[in-house]
Amino acid sequence: MTQEDENLDAFEKLLDKKEREDKVDSTRYRYFEDSYNNQYRYTTHRQEDGKFHATILKYKSKDMWANYTKIKSRYFRKRKDAKSYCIKACRKATTHQDKVIRARYERKKERLDAKPVYTKDQLRVQEAKDKINNYKKLISKADTKIKTITTRRKTYEKKIRVMQKRIDKVRIIA
Repeated sequence: MTQEDENLDAFEKLLDKKEREDKVDSTRYRYFEDSYNNQYRYTTHRQEDGKFHATILKYKSKDMWANYTKIKSRYFRKRKDAKSYCIKACRKATTHQDKVIRARYERKKERLDAKPVYTKDQLRVQEAKDKINNYKKLISKADTKIKTITTRRKTYEKKIRVMQKRIDKVRIIA
């Protein structure tokens, strides 16, 4: 093997390495994320068309897998332009989302303030009434069945009497 052949082999190896790195670099990107997990990506290396790509991806998930759908994509000659485009879009979205979340919080606060405030005794009475209604439904359900009607019915009636005593006890105290 002559010196020229060795040089050609070394040059081909360098070219192969460069091509592999270019393929890897073409998939490299950085991104910004807003509060809804939408991504604002820009490529860190020039793509095959010689430009830097900036894309906005909307987050959609089902169960635990995240799916991103492309909303917008633009191409720039300089990386800083692609990056600044992504930053501006992300800032605009986060300010809007913060505004929406703040308004939602205010509406929720108004709803909670409008609700009446109950004492512990009133809450106990309400819980007891709910349980009594549930036991009455269970009694009517047990009546439709042939076996074990009497035992279930007796236990439910006993529980109703206990709940009724709780309600009466609260009424006597108040």
